[in-house]
Amino acid sequence: MSIAELVPSSMAVTEHANALLEVAFLMSAVDGNLADEELATFSALVARVRGHEATKAEIGALLEGFVFSAHTGGVADRVREVAMSLPAELRVPAFTVAVALAMVDNDASVHEGELVGILAEALGLSDRVTELTAAAKTASAT
Repeated sequence: MSIAELVPSSMAVTEHANALLEVAFLMSAVDGNLADEELATFSALVARVRGHEATKAEIGALLEGFVFSAHTGGVADRVREVAMSLPAELRVPAFTVAVALAMVDNDASVHEGELVGILAEALGLSDRVTELTAAAKTASAT
């Protein structure tokens, strides 16, 4: 199963789709680098939740907005804020996708590890971190 397949296709509520995408982006970019593999996978996620391929301009606008939001309050605080806006049915997919996206580049960082705990806590998934991280690892390998 690909990372994009972890989320529902053509998400009806744009705010929920954008929240999921933002959490995933922040997790993958917290180390200060968005690798080519991460960007390609992120683009596939955008296509999945929107139900159509996204242009480079659309991807760029999304990323620019996410970076701006993270810089105004800090990545950890922004992850907490955005995570809290996700409905219950999207919390597990959001966590799994975010962790999987961060793993795509095979370059784990301390910052990513710290953010996994923050995201899990914000989503109320602290007791499932091991299980969900294993699912993310499987998805990131395909």
